[in-house]
Amino acid sequence: MIPEYLILVIISAICGVVFSLKITFFLSRHGIKINYWLLRLYMLKYLKQYRKLTIEENGKPGNLFYAFIAS
Repeated sequence: MIPEYLILVIISAICGVVFSLKITFFLSRHGIKINYWLLRLYMLKYLKQYRKLTIEENGKPGNLFYAFIAS
C-alpha cells in the first residue's frame, strides 16, 4: 500500500513539471529564448521573467506563476 503523502508528492512533482513547461512555452511565444537542456537551473530566472512580463501586460502576475509556486 502506498502512503497518502507519497501520492501528493508525485502529483505535486507532475504539476510542477507541467507548469514549468507551460511557462517556458509562454515565454518562447513572446520572443524569449529558452534553454531546455538547463531548464532546472534556469527555471527561477524564467519564472521571474514570466512574472515581469505578465505584470506589464495585465497589471498582475499570471495564474501560472501562483500555480508553479504552489506546486
